[in-house]
Amino acid sequence: MSRVYIGGKLRPPSITSDHLSRRRLAERFLAAPGARLTVLRAPSGFGKTMLMAECREALAAQGLRTAWLALDNADNDASRFAAGLVQALAELGVEAPEGEGAEGWLALLDRLARHGSAFALFLDDFEFISDDAVLSLVRELIGAFPPGARLVVGSRTPPDLGLGRLRAQGLLQEFDAGDLRFSGPETAEFLTRARGLRLAAEDLARLQDKTEGWPAAVRLASIALERQGEGSDFVARFSGSDGAVAEYLAEDVLAAQPAERVRFLLRTSILRRLDPGLCDALHPPGGSAAILEALAAGNVLLTPDDGAFRYHSLFASFLRAQLARRMPEELPDLHRAAARWYLAQGRPAPAIDHAIEGGDAAFAADLLGRHARGFLEQGRMRLLTRWFDALDPAVFAGRPELQLVRAWALCFTRGPRRRGSCWTRPGSRPTLIPRSPPRRAPRASWC
Repeated sequence: MSRVYIGGKLRPPSITSDHLSRRRLAERFLAAPGARLTVLRAPSGFGKTMLMAECREALAAQGLRTAWLALDNADNDASRFAAGLVQALAELGVEAPEGEGAEGWLALLDRLARHGSAFALFLDDFEFISDDAVLSLVRELIGAFPPGARLVVGSRTPPDLGLGRLRAQGLLQEFDAGDLRFSGPETAEFLTRARGLRLAAEDLARLQDKTEGWPAAVRLASIALERQGEGSDFVARFSGSDGAVAEYLAEDVLAAQPAERVRFLLRTSILRRLDPGLCDALHPPGGSAAILEALAAGNVLLTPDDGAFRYHSLFASFLRAQLARRMPEELPDLHRAAARWYLAQGRPAPAIDHAIEGGDAAFAADLLGRHARGFLEQGRMRLLTRWFDALDPAVFAGRPELQLVRAWALCFTRGPRRRGSCWTRPGSRPTLIPRSPPRRAPRASWC
């Protein structure tokens, strides 16, 4: 069975030093061992990942086997998701079968159903998953779970996993933003333990009222409070709803950075993962490793990520907006530099993503021309369709091989009737395109 590179996605995140233990929530989680599915659903910044990590540690302390799989946009593809899932299940002692496609998937479900030990599988950032084929795999996975097994999902959006049926059967446990928000005592405990701050009761009540217990806003407020040291004045000026609070405090954090560091933050905000070498490619002065360490030490919303870092999602979105406003002329060059770095690392998929995100259609088409056949042979039909959908069909004019790959991708993701829409102009159908799929067409693994 094929494997794909998934880096540190199988590694549970380390619980940060300033994490406030959510004992009441962890106890509630442990008190529902019969739940086949646990869903933690809340907007960004509500501490879903850290609570999942805390619950995983609690289960592991009880001797239960656990596995973790962090998801991203690339996993919204059945073959890619299945490959990652196989590796996660291997951590639980469920070995992958030798077969491929539907046969391999059914064999895996059979092995899972006959698995003799209880376990917990954690899927983080499930909001990236919307593809029907992937959702179907997860629903079938839940249905095959043996007694004592549970799936734990963290998501910003409601996952389409048959929640109504599971809820009616008493097999669903749910946590939402109302559960995850800090209570007044938890806000006070976080400020004291994480930052050594003790606010007057009136200031604490006002801060709690303004943040509504949103953990990300409380954390951002604590960073600014620690630096300013004037609790009453800061709390009095602190205002805004969720998005405004995040923007206000992120801007306050950004304003405290030296000019060169601000340029680094803005340029690297287009990256999902902050590898020092990749950051150097986008920030010519270099020295990215030292800058990242300094930012992490200064609590500038940086999270360790398997030997590298990533920006907190709220901070990253703010930085990208600032980049588009302050330095829009650099955006194409930054994405092109990121694409070339990924190409040098032998990773064409993120390279093509950056070429598209940078608006360089010709460059993206050139990269697709070099690598599309390889993705086609791997069965990455949905990934190819996503890229083709993002580009104007006119860029494929004079590229018959790309038109052929595009036809196959559309055929396998949307049905053979759609393949006729791929031609760049009426009457330009290349003769090398078959009018019907061959009997032994390429297949996506487990799709």
